[in-house]
Amino acid sequence: MDNQGITTEEKIEKKPLSFFWIFKTTAKAALNALKELKFSKKYLVIVAVVIALLLVTVILRKSDLRLDMSLRKINYQAYNHVGPDFSFRYPDYYVFDGDEQQKYGASYIGGFRLKSDARTGCDMRQSESRINFKKSDQEIREALQKDFEKSVKNFNLIKTERIKLGGEDAFVFEFSFTDPTGSTVHLAQIITGHEQTGYLLVCGTGDYQYKYVQKDFADFLNSFQWKSQL
Repeated sequence: MDNQGITTEEKIEKKPLSFFWIFKTTAKAALNALKELKFSKKYLVIVAVVIALLLVTVILRKSDLRLDMSLRKINYQAYNHVGPDFSFRYPDYYVFDGDEQQKYGASYIGGFRLKSDARTGCDMRQSESRINFKKSDQEIREALQKDFEKSVKNFNLIKTERIKLGGEDAFVFEFSFTDPTGSTVHLAQIITGHEQTGYLLVCGTGDYQYKYVQKDFADFLNSFQWKSQL
């Protein structure tokens, strides 16, 4: 499959922001506003805290801030593809992999890898298999689990979930297994379809570090759209 896409950088200025400063500022503003309603002081504080938390959540989402052990700003790369048309973004400490050496087969469309570890990242492929989303989650899960238990060593089902990917129905099948080197691999497969064609998105890494990169994978999936800016 010919890859027709372009990666562009979203320039985002890094600013040393404090989560506690944002929370304190929004809580103070909410408290001042609520004082006009003349409720008890205890009630005012509780409501102000709730409002502040909601406002902080919105601020984090709108300004590409991420709260881990500390508050940090994420710079992203944006990728747009034509035929099929889609776009997504990923943190700039990953690098796009267009399979220039044609190692991944004709079904491969594109993906990205961690600069420091090529085994960590996500990719997208065209798939001949499609899910009948009229079936229940249990029926879909059991069918997929049966196939994987036959084909991989030490299969361990972690989570399944029905989601929307760019507005299309999709099914997340998250599991771990032992690879030929004896290492435990943690994968999330997202099975979906668009315009009568099936697609498979896979995000994965070593089981020991999945928790450190799962927010990166979530950013990728949340940003995915079935349209291109090209």
